[in-house]
Amino acid sequence: MDRDHSDVNKGNWNKTQLFLLRYVFQATLSTIWKERNGKRHGKNPNSPAALIRCIDKLVRNQISSLRLMRDRQHTKAMETWFSVRCF
Repeated sequence: MDRDHSDVNKGNWNKTQLFLLRYVFQATLSTIWKERNGKRHGKNPNSPAALIRCIDKLVRNQISSLRLMRDRQHTKAMETWFSVRCF
């Protein structure tokens, strides 16, 4: 998945890669929004590393739930996710 945004527009991604891209985007927005709300309500901010761990866990949990539902479209999702993680 070492591609730039122009590849997304060209349609050069398989279904699993697109699923991961979309879900990581969704998980990132959700995590940032949750962090923002916490700050507004007086909660201490989390470190960037903690936010990244949260996003990673959300993605892994989603992939695991797909595997439990026997979703055949994304059988390689966990393998792909582990191959592109940056930590």
